Amino acid sequence: MSKTFCPIPWNSISIVNNGDFRVCCNADYKDRIGTLLKDENNKTLNASDDDWSEVRNSPLMKDVRKKILNGEWHSECERCRQEEKSGLKSHRQKQVLDWSKWFGNFINVDKAKKVTSSDGTLDIENQKIDHIDMRYGNFCNLKCRMCGPQDSHMWNKDYEKLHGKTEFKTHDWFVGSQGYLDNFEKYGFNAHQIYSAGGEPLIIEEHKESLRSLVKNNKAKDIRLEYNTNLTTIPPEVFELWKNFKEIRIAASIDGFGKVFNYQRSPANFDKVYQNIVKLDQAEDMNIRLWFHPTVTVFNIFHMPEFIKWKLVDSGLKNWNRINSPSPIVSYHMCHTPKYYCVRLLPQHLKDKVKEHYDTYMDWVYTTDLPDNVKTEFVKKCKGIVSYMYNEDYTDQLDKFVSITKQLDKIRKQNILEIVPEYAELFSK
Repeated sequence: MSKTFCPIPWNSISIVNNGDFRVCCNADYKDRIGTLLKDENNKTLNASDDDWSEVRNSPLMKDVRKKILNGEWHSECERCRQEEKSGLKSHRQKQVLDWSKWFGNFINVDKAKKVTSSDGTLDIENQKIDHIDMRYGNFCNLKCRMCGPQDSHMWNKDYEKLHGKTEFKTHDWFVGSQGYLDNFEKYGFNAHQIYSAGGEPLIIEEHKESLRSLVKNNKAKDIRLEYNTNLTTIPPEVFELWKNFKEIRIAASIDGFGKVFNYQRSPANFDKVYQNIVKLDQAEDMNIRLWFHPTVTVFNIFHMPEFIKWKLVDSGLKNWNRINSPSPIVSYHMCHTPKYYCVRLLPQHLKDKVKEHYDTYMDWVYTTDLPDNVKTEFVKKCKGIVSYMYNEDYTDQLDKFVSITKQLDKIRKQNILEIVPEYAELFSK
């Protein structure tokens, strides 16, 4: 197996909040020019206007496939390269596992070569769209710290207070779009998996309508649904529709418990969200896989081992990150951007303090009666976060982190030192 091979450039499409296409959800289109998919005339391709399958042979996608088949890392894959370098399980590795173990129709290097020309052109007739990554705009009910108005319209007012203006708007590219409806019927009905994010997909009417359409046309039984959701709400209709699908996968954006979660995911309330967590944990009449998918930032870096311990010991949950699953702890990802919220910005003495804190929890896990695979995974994830943190120095972002955090705390009537008292010296300067 190639160390850079990933099924996504062959079997998937990824649609961002305004309907434009990108290589995949781990490619950070917001901070680099040119990473949205464009045609040969440099026109940005959009899901409301362009055929969803034909965009797979845009110049950028061809270049990505060409480099992967040469065993190279493409610049679009930098996040995965960085994570693997730090010993973390990357999105690429998760997709390789997904499309081999869970789906059974894995596209490997040999098959990829058979359906790919030397210039990276894909034979779209012989390699269909198996996976649709669908972003239903930026309509959301939260304004998470590491997010922004491009992903949540709730951010608009705070952004304007921070910067004196806002160039962002609510994205609803799919509303009333015949192009969306035609493409969804053509490709969504035959996909193996549909992954929905937002915004917050569970509160968006067009998402519900898509589920109704799949059920009505007898397609649901063959489709897995996967979500990134903040779980602030589970609409009763959506919950009932889910029972018709082959499998439901929930990656819950839960970054901790109690006040840490409330701070990072404002204005969420953990106690209310926990009720929805329990509801899914006890769901017996659907095929469901559940995992916590926290974003590790400077706000919860000290809290992560405590959160994992809570999940294992005190949460009372049985079906979230099951003990016999590939990830029996949590399935976190690192905050890469904005850089001023990345853990790599911490000065050396605080990085050392984080490591010391994690060492304490790694010692703790070996004193428990937890299964050996859980202990091993606990230590592996802790070491992965610490390794990622030390790998690069972003201390040039430190002043920006302090400045923006102070301003946002004032706007939202919050106080970071109630969440991370370890930063008292940073914020006293």
